[in-house]
Amino acid sequence: MSPPDLPIPSTSMCTERNDIISALQEAFGPSSSALDCTAVRGGIADIYLIKTNSPNCGVYSDAPAVSCYPRTRALVVETGSIRVTRRKPSRVLLPGDIFIPMRWQRCDIEISGKTTFFIIDFLDRWDAKPTAGEIMTWRECYIPRTFFSAPAIAHLTRQSCTQDLPEALKKSAILMLASLLRQSFEAILPGEIPTPTAESRMLQIVQFVCSNVDKIGLRPANAAKKFNCSMRTIQKTCADNGTTFAKLLLEIRLSLAARRLSLGEERISTIAYSGGFASLPHFSRAFKARFGICPRLYRANLQDQAGRVCR
Repeated sequence: MSPPDLPIPSTSMCTERNDIISALQEAFGPSSSALDCTAVRGGIADIYLIKTNSPNCGVYSDAPAVSCYPRTRALVVETGSIRVTRRKPSRVLLPGDIFIPMRWQRCDIEISGKTTFFIIDFLDRWDAKPTAGEIMTWRECYIPRTFFSAPAIAHLTRQSCTQDLPEALKKSAILMLASLLRQSFEAILPGEIPTPTAESRMLQIVQFVCSNVDKIGLRPANAAKKFNCSMRTIQKTCADNGTTFAKLLLEIRLSLAARRLSLGEERISTIAYSGGFASLPHFSRAFKARFGICPRLYRANLQDQAGRVCR
């Protein structure tokens, strides 16, 4: 039997866990012959095995996370090819390639013909880091099939999703998969894969926000002074990436707070004040508006889920 699902409050801000399937059905139509999708749940992640049989092209839009619990999604291509478009030029993924989109921006995933791929939908604590400066999931990550860890990631994904594994082994396999992806992040992102200028500027802004997330009153002018550019350049870069400086700042602060709450070691007031919020009520209101649940219940639900998964 699958482990109990993480409790998700009933709120209009929540996206149910079938949002991936719904988006794919919208792209390819409800016909069962055009799309075959199965899901496996394994504690910290859901893994979707998707097979498309339609000769027509379908575009699945992966929007920024809006669910009650922040999530990170990875695509692993098994057969066929997938085109990922966020801005030109697009990227074509071939069998064995792995791609993790940027979290703040929508990307379109174009699938045509007979294609088989996996979507790994991680609860965001899978790669929790102790400090804001080490956050990596704010930048997209492309792991080519030739990278040393790519075959192992693809194999673990396949085994976790397609084999009738006992629950204990399934959870272990997904934990190993999460660890391997995290280590691949750390190995590949500081490397020499070229980054377009516009992406580099946005990444600088994200890193600046992460490094100064505790500062109350952080504004675009602060980033402009840091990078010796105009405030308009900062605002335009954010706008080109589908956000604003204020929205990006709030999203990073709340996501970092969610990570720290999931670790269960700090007082909520400490998380709020060190995370750049002016008061505890301000933090609680913003957190509930974003995730549909107050910080205290968020932590309690995660701890309850962790206890049930470990039993």
